[in-house]
Amino acid sequence: MSSIIKASKEADPETRLHKAIKDFETALTKSQKKDLHAFTQTYPPSEKDVMTLTAIIDEDFSAKIHRGSSYGPRLTAFLNTVQQFAAIGDIIIGGSQNLIACGVWSIVRFSIMALVSTNSFFEEVSEMIMSIGRSSPRHEMIALLHPDSKELKRCVLEYFIQVVILFQKLIEFVQKSKLGQLASTIGSKDMKALHSSVEFWTNEIQREAGALQMRTIQEEAKENKRFRNRLFKDLTLVSIYHEQRAKDNVLNACTKYNHEAAWKYLRSRGYTTLLKDNDQYQKWRDSFSGTLLYAGKLGSGKSVLLANMVSDLVLHVANQSYLTAPVAYFFCQPDETESLTARTIIGSLARQLLESITNLQPFSEDADANTLLDTDKISELLRKRLPLGTHAYIIVDGLDECPLHEKEMACSALQKLQQFLNVSLCVSYRYEAGTKNPTEPNFLKILQPSNFASMEENNADIKTFILHELADRLETGRLLLGDPTLVIDIRDALLEGSQGMFLWVALQIDTLCLMETDASICEALKDLPRTLTETYSRILRKCGGTSSPYQRKILDIVTAANRPLTTDELREALSVTPGDSVWNPSKLLTDVFSTLTCCGSLIIVNEMELKVHLVHPSVKQFLLSTYKPDYRFFALANEVMLEVIVTYLNYGVFGTQVSREVVPHIMAQSTVARVLESTNSPAGLAAALKLLKIGKSRDYDVGKNLYDTLGERNAPTAHTFHFHEYATKMWLGHL
Repeated sequence: MSSIIKASKEADPETRLHKAIKDFETALTKSQKKDLHAFTQTYPPSEKDVMTLTAIIDEDFSAKIHRGSSYGPRLTAFLNTVQQFAAIGDIIIGGSQNLIACGVWSIVRFSIMALVSTNSFFEEVSEMIMSIGRSSPRHEMIALLHPDSKELKRCVLEYFIQVVILFQKLIEFVQKSKLGQLASTIGSKDMKALHSSVEFWTNEIQREAGALQMRTIQEEAKENKRFRNRLFKDLTLVSIYHEQRAKDNVLNACTKYNHEAAWKYLRSRGYTTLLKDNDQYQKWRDSFSGTLLYAGKLGSGKSVLLANMVSDLVLHVANQSYLTAPVAYFFCQPDETESLTARTIIGSLARQLLESITNLQPFSEDADANTLLDTDKISELLRKRLPLGTHAYIIVDGLDECPLHEKEMACSALQKLQQFLNVSLCVSYRYEAGTKNPTEPNFLKILQPSNFASMEENNADIKTFILHELADRLETGRLLLGDPTLVIDIRDALLEGSQGMFLWVALQIDTLCLMETDASICEALKDLPRTLTETYSRILRKCGGTSSPYQRKILDIVTAANRPLTTDELREALSVTPGDSVWNPSKLLTDVFSTLTCCGSLIIVNEMELKVHLVHPSVKQFLLSTYKPDYRFFALANEVMLEVIVTYLNYGVFGTQVSREVVPHIMAQSTVARVLESTNSPAGLAAALKLLKIGKSRDYDVGKNLYDTLGERNAPTAHTFHFHEYATKMWLGHL
């Protein structure tokens, strides 16, 4: 990384970012320059622009390759970072130079659309952008809190210099011939180096922001008024700071819940064409108020369809010059208890409706950022701030999963919104299989007169989904067939047994992929499970049993968790032996992803946030009540989680991390046992190889060697305890 730091000192970062933008444009062909200029905008983009761009990407990509894949959500976190930078360029760079910040947004937008048009390697590109997005810094908050920080400003600009260079390399790759592209892949050494550079500056931004925040708190505690006067000499910055601070207070008083995460996850799971052919939906979308109730049975794809609806409405509003309606949504998540409350649902919807409002200062006196408003106060806030008759689209999914009183409170608040806003409201609900004429549940009857739409069993998307999934498994080698014609039998059997359930189809295909002979596949096709419950039971018996000591513990912890755990959090939780309060890093799983396979396809990992979920809410109910022969103890899953948390918090090792600037003393005996606790990373592998070459005894201090191998900023430090935050914040909820 020393070369990155050296390069960053050659000229001021503003000049170098401007040069990087010019170099990008110079590298384009004439037609590409014309396209770039068409994408260029002189006004800052909004969060709505990010939603619109991801919707366009998914629509274009699906139209080109006719697949159900959705890649837009993968890009959202990174695009949000670029949008925030462009939106506050007058603070980061200065008002006269804001074209530079908007220029970065235009370059990223143009490049992504150019890459979508090639489609042959866009999946690989989207994975790289998704990886960058997982840790991309939140520039808006940082810059507004510390507008005169030269070091932070430098780090932010260096980050975007590397971003522009990275996208220039991607465009140069597109310009190559097919043969040239084969000779130099996206995963080349240069591309990996640029990816690492972006991550390096991400870490620097976060480090500097953390240090600045601590200094600010200390200074304000000493002499608040003098510090503010010194910090804000520019009256324009003072105004922007107070305006944004007031807006943040109001929005945070509504909620701090991340509503976008659930939408991204569900949207990434599939693309649907059902909305285009649904007359009831089209009629509702084109009206300026009214309620649409969308019904479907278990596993029919309601949530994925409503996630697609959000994208469709965003594009609809963008394509209609007369429409300015905001699109607000909420997807209740059964594995996240906070999302099942009326306060969180209404607060999240209100936050989205208010985000486009520039000046919320007049209302900030009634909002304390540290105290959440209740549903009545949130409704009153919206009534005061949004003009009477404002048109808005609101989509709510998963209310079935909420406790009855929370459902009723949420619907009551939605009904109040319908009284003073022109709300086009869509709410989904589930009905039992075999119901011929499903009617709305009682808790929904309070809403305005409703139209109904439903997921039909014999919809066209089921067949398309089966064909796409089978093609994908064949192309990736996950489904191996000796007789190619067997795929026709698989297709027909899935079509016949699906009963409109996308989830059932996906689980059957996953199971077939585990079979090693054509004969075993043929036998399975003769006896496919008829229900999801039977499917879940077979998956657990096949993938786990006595041969997998982790299956029961994984399902206990995932089922009991009050929010989805990350893979790192789950990895630590699984290493805990209840009652043994001695921290032993050798118990950490080497590869948590491999271990999760003992639960088959009932456990999935959200690739964007690396969080672990049950494949469907019905799996939890199956584990807790239905699947009794082997799992009757699942009623005690919460007790298992509590034992893990109590043992974990009694390790007595928290808060003992040492400075990363100190070369650590590490005995070879302990290091060989863990080698940075994982040799799966490039740094860990390099360290392991160096240990082999040292050839010293097991009590030799290898700290200096590892420090030299990994570099100053990547030197081994005390273990980062990922599960600690969950354990300290959530333990009371498991009592």
